[in-house]
Amino acid sequence: MKTTVTKSRDELLQQEYVNSEELAVILGLAKRTVLECYAPQPDFPPRIFLSPRKYFWETKEVRKYFERKREIRKKI
Repeated sequence: MKTTVTKSRDELLQQEYVNSEELAVILGLAKRTVLECYAPQPDFPPRIFLSPRKYFWETKEVRKYFERKREIRKKI
């Protein structure tokens, strides 16, 4: 079952938790890219599992992760 995210990026950033589809909208990436390229990275925030197929990320932790990455890029 495919769902469609109807909220804007700014609205999603105000939520406490986001799922993979919402995270993809925030990042401007495909859901598959989020799940295959970012989520497996050891320093990416951990998922919060409600069930094996239902999970979320804390929005503030994801924001911190990308802020750290941005700072590292600035130093290079």
